[in-house]
Amino acid sequence: MLFLYMTPSLYHWFQQTLHVLHPQSLLHRALQVKDNILFIQGVSKKTTIDLSQFKKILLIGYGKASVPMACEVDVILKGRITKGLVVTKENTKKVPAYIEVLYAQHPTPDHSSIEAGRRMLSFAKEADEQTLVVNVVSGGGSSLLESITFPLQDLLSLTEDLLKSGADIRAVNTVRRHLSLIKGGGLAQALWPARSISLIISDVLGDRVEDIASGPTAYDPHPVRESIDVLTQYVPHLQEKIRVHLKKKKIPDAVFDQTEHIILANTYTVAQQLHASAQEAKIPTFTMSSRISGESRFIGAWYAMMAEGILLDHFPAPAPLCVIGSGESTVTVKGTGKGGRNQELALAFIAYILATSLDFSRVYFLSAGTDGRDGYTDAAGVYLTPKIFRRACRMPVDKYLSNNDSYNFFLKTGGLLFTGATGTNVCDVQILLVL
Repeated sequence: MLFLYMTPSLYHWFQQTLHVLHPQSLLHRALQVKDNILFIQGVSKKTTIDLSQFKKILLIGYGKASVPMACEVDVILKGRITKGLVVTKENTKKVPAYIEVLYAQHPTPDHSSIEAGRRMLSFAKEADEQTLVVNVVSGGGSSLLESITFPLQDLLSLTEDLLKSGADIRAVNTVRRHLSLIKGGGLAQALWPARSISLIISDVLGDRVEDIASGPTAYDPHPVRESIDVLTQYVPHLQEKIRVHLKKKKIPDAVFDQTEHIILANTYTVAQQLHASAQEAKIPTFTMSSRISGESRFIGAWYAMMAEGILLDHFPAPAPLCVIGSGESTVTVKGTGKGGRNQELALAFIAYILATSLDFSRVYFLSAGTDGRDGYTDAAGVYLTPKIFRRACRMPVDKYLSNNDSYNFFLKTGGLLFTGATGTNVCDVQILLVL
């Protein structure tokens, strides 16, 4: 009876987490207007804004969750928005006529990203000292919004090679800021002297605002030397071509005196919700970390070792036990296959489990992205059950893993998790359940 009750829970917990992370839920909890005062409660910071001080309120946004975030802010502010412009990848939500939606590409920019950057910088000119700019920010903004002075193809080559190299998002965004006119405070400078408040769903470990969407309204504390180091380490073949375009912006401190950033949700929010779902199901739960990072295949093997420890050594506790983690891994692409971070992580998990004599009939594992898109695929991630392990026994697991071809592996064994675009974007999640 316990077996039947527990096994379907992992996907349900993931869906519960997506609901909590949805902009409508987040903003409804975080924002309140009373007597023309806007109250904002973030993860670790709160602020108030007297709306009567401003003659107009502009709404801008960029990221995978920007449209639902913008719509919910509009509902909360009850007709106070004068005009809006948001950039996203895809959208099915109806928006008010005074909020324009632009569409651009992710995870690599294209001409639509350049046009979105041009339009956003032009829109910023409508702000003045009597304007409040509400800025809704979520993951994906770095690719969706761009403004550069060199050929787009050079930026595409750089972005694609960095993403395949195993560089983490902090390293990638360091370079992006030093190449872009709109990132690293460029948009803040365009909005000045208006006051801007950024409401952020953070997809960056540590919540560094200069890294979230590459910080269009944030001060960039990093010198150009750091970007050169990233190029040298990860893409040395592009170093000479790209480094001539690197530039540190000289933006007056007064610009950033007018900007404020509030984190509404982050990787810890995700881990908290997953832990609460497991506890609600009365399953002993251990949250490993909300800042998991590193190579996907190493993390996958690490979770498999956790399963091994639980089954054989009863450590960190005997089964049944649920182990939860959140964060963002990376993949160093060396093969020609198809997949994503979570799919590669799950395939590495299988490879380790099958190399041992573990009783995999007691092991369940889910790894997925909260945005519903894992890499360049249409899957959110993978949900492994004993049935998938049995099918995997007949497959050349190592061959698929070495070719970075996890998507096609799971097409054959089953296990791919499809949610479609979720309307939010925070991090990847892993749930290990050992019975």
